[in-house]
Parts: sequence; C-alpha cells; structure tokens
Amino acid sequence: MQRFTKDNVCSLVLPLILIAYCGCQKPKHINGEILRNELTANVTEVSINDTMPAKFVQVLNLAKTSGLQFDYGDRHLKTYFEYHCDGSMVLNALSQLGFSKNSALADTKCRPVDPIQFVEMRDAIREEERNQADFFWGIVPGVYDIYECIKTPSRHLVLIEKKNSDKILHLVIS
Repeated sequence: MQRFTKDNVCSLVLPLILIAYCGCQKPKHINGEILRNELTANVTEVSINDTMPAKFVQVLNLAKTSGLQFDYGDRHLKTYFEYHCDGSMVLNALSQLGFSKNSALADTKCRPVDPIQFVEMRDAIREEERNQADFFWGIVPGVYDIYECIKTPSRHLVLIEKKNSDKILHLVIS
C-alpha cells in the first residue's frame, strides 16, 4: 500500500485544481464580453439569388447580379449590391415583399432617409467593412436618394442615384 506524502498529494491535487479552474472559465464570447466591433468579418461574393426572394430577382431581372456579403459569425449578415434598374421599380418591388406575420416592425412602403442619418449609419460601420464596401458607404449623400424598408427579418437600405435613377446601391441586413 502506498502512503500519501505531501509531495505526491501536491502532484495530484494541483493539476486537478488547474483543470477544474480552466474548465470553469467560459470563453469571452459565451459570456457576451466580446463587443460586436471586435468580431472579424468573413467576406464572400454572393449571388443576389441567395439573398433576395426569387420574385424580386425575377421582376427586376437581376439573376446575374452578385455582391459582397459580410458575415461576422453572430448570425447577422450584411450584403451589398450594385445594379442598374429603374429606382421606382426597386422601391415598388421591395414594398411588395412579405414579412413575418409576427413582426413587431415592418414597412409596407419604403421610407426616405435623411442624408444626415445616412452619415450617422456610415460612421457606425466597422472600418474594415466601410473600406471594402466603399462603393456604398463612400458616396456623397446629396447625389443619391436614400430609402429604408424593413421587412422582418431583413432591413433594406437603398440608394438611388438622382442623376440617372437606374443606378442602385442596395444593402440587405439580415
């Protein structure tokens, strides 16, 4: 029978305490301590067919349109598109999109966004995203009419160039 001495007890107990302590520490993201701004985006090129309903894509003839998708791993995606289409048709098609029956918030029409509000939105975007989606966030607000349309679970921000209303910049947040 082996006798327990101070040395062999310490060599057994200390590793067990260390394992128990490390096992009880939750990663920061589980405790919610990581701020959203600390997350790094996975950026991919996506088809509009993967983001928008088939009816929207078909009505506006956008099947070959692709864009940039930012996935921060927090179950929210931001997808940016640039395409050419009649601006009023885009707003009409967005207004006709369905939304969740249990939605607390949903728009039946697209609402104009004040250019100052757009600048505030731009300033709240992560620098990495703002730089990669510069075609959207780098615009001069007075050159575009800006609209927002909430169709839960998605939010749309649509920029229509004033000079020729067929250049559309479209952000889908889902």
